[in-house]
Amino acid sequence: MQVELDVFSGRPNPAWEVPSARATLLLGQVRSSPESSEKPFLPDLGYRGFILHSGLTLIRVYQGQIIIGDKRGHHVLQDKNHIEMELASEARAKGYGSALAGMQE
Repeated sequence: MQVELDVFSGRPNPAWEVPSARATLLLGQVRSSPESSEKPFLPDLGYRGFILHSGLTLIRVYQGQIIIGDKRGHHVLQDKNHIEMELASEARAKGYGSALAGMQE
């Protein structure tokens, strides 16, 4: 699995590979998340969360929501497991802290 920090800055987004054990844990956290009735919103510029690339499925984690999309459409879950915060910690540890300037904590 690849994790992409979506900062829409005009430069390539930072991305990194996660080990399979970590990927399994992340996907388990996503699967155990409750449904959300809120519509997703993404700003045009700046920090836009994290994208998990898992096969043909893209999973975006942004401001308390998990948006799962594939060729059939998308559905929204609540980030009750604080996946975004975990990914932000990983990004900071990898030296991408300045890219998280627009993140609400």
